Amino acid sequence: PSAISPLEGEMSGRTEGGAVEHSRRPIGFFNVSHATALGIALPYGSMPADKLIALAQHALSLNTTEIRLAPGRALLFLGQPPAANQPLQHTATALGFVTAPTDPRTRIAACPGTPACASGRIATREIAETIAAENADILDFTLHISGCAKG
Repeated sequence: PSAISPLEGEMSGRTEGGAVEHSRRPIGFFNVSHATALGIALPYGSMPADKLIALAQHALSLNTTEIRLAPGRALLFLGQPPAANQPLQHTATALGFVTAPTDPRTRIAACPGTPACASGRIATREIAETIAAENADILDFTLHISGCAKG
């Protein structure tokens, strides 16, 4: 028998003792208080303002009543009718947001890099996009891409 109870394992993030590992990414559909929320993440923690505005306008047109900040650089869309979730997710995908917890971009941390950062020496976001597109099958770890010596 294990010395770690399932509850202690769950709270510590360890899986010994029968604790179940849960996805910590609030991406996808979630049941909340008699409704369904849609979690959408920002790739590498940022998105151009015009794309955020376009997504917010589309959410408003679908009667979304609330957008909340969520852990993992994500947004939760709440209050929309159930039939609006798929169109909202489709629009978010088309705009370049992360809409699936299995998206390889969730496994890459990338600073802004050039041209967004004066200290940056490489275009980290472009490199991250290439790695996510071409090497998704080997991303079973979190990759950090830094554009400067500060790392």
